Parts: sequence; structure tokens; C-alpha cells
Amino acid sequence: MLQEDRTEWGLMDKSLLLDSDNGGDKMAKLEKKHGYIKGENVDEYGYKQFQIISEPKEGGDYEKVECQINAIQGKTKEKWVWSMTDIVRNQLIEAYGSDSTEWIGKTLEVYTEETKNGKKTIKLFKEQF
Repeated sequence: MLQEDRTEWGLMDKSLLLDSDNGGDKMAKLEKKHGYIKGENVDEYGYKQFQIISEPKEGGDYEKVECQINAIQGKTKEKWVWSMTDIVRNQLIEAYGSDSTEWIGKTLEVYTEETKNGKKTIKLFKEQF
């Protein structure tokens, strides 16, 4: 099989892609990433802060505002997706405005509270605003 044919069908030899002398790039390191964070995760891992790292946008199954965060416990940061409650959304709008790009980089103090149905919800300390 000719090299052109292999490339066309996505079968190029990976070593060529990793060889910077051959026009390829070195492979990027991947970081550990989780799915959606829940209150139970906050308690289990002892997270105390969330740092917003992507633009919060409405979407998902329930039209909630979602964004990527670094969940922080001490010096440890782990990436998660956060689907925030309407209460949290409204707190952030009140504190930082409705332009969600302005929320990127903000570090938030978080805690959990048990709901009526026995699940844990993620809340923000009001004193931080």
C-alpha cells in the first residue's frame, strides 16, 4: 500500500506523526479528566474550591449552565464538568454579571448540602461575594 493511500484511509504509521524531523509533532500529554461532578464527589475527594476554566453555557439534558472546572483540594486540581443549579447560576450572575466569559478563571468556595430526596447538592458560600 502506498503512503498516500495509507494517509487517505487514516492508516499512516504513527511513528511518522511523532517524528518532528518528518513534519510531525510530538504527542501531547493528556490529563486525568472526570465526567460530571456531583455533591457526593465533592465530599468524597474533599474539594473545597472550584475554578471555572471554560465558558459556562446553557445546554445539556436539563438546560442547565455547564462548564469545565478544576476541583481543588489543597494543591490537587482535577478537571470535571459542572452542571450548576439555578441558585448557583443566579449567584454568579449577581456577583459577576450575565456575561459568562467574565466567570472564567474565578475560584469559588464550595460546600454540599443534603436535599429533601437525600442527594447532595453543590452550593457556594455567600460570604465570598
